[in-house]
Amino acid sequence: MRRQICALLNKLTAANFDRITDGIVSWALKIERSDSPVALQTLVSMIYHWGIFDGVRVEAYAKLCQRIADEVERERNSW
Repeated sequence: MRRQICALLNKLTAANFDRITDGIVSWALKIERSDSPVALQTLVSMIYHWGIFDGVRVEAYAKLCQRIADEVERERNSW
């Protein structure tokens, strides 16, 4: 999981934001369904660190976090 998410985060740009975000959101939903706090912590930590160390794309990471939160909330409400 970590390797695939790292690969997606490395490719994140404004031009491919929707496509890459879809992949990361898909991972977030898999993690949510698996009820794994360790995996969720890993995902959050990865996005947080990328956002800190890549100031150029910080806005993209913020939008990514919002999209993940929205999709996870939608998933929880559909149960």
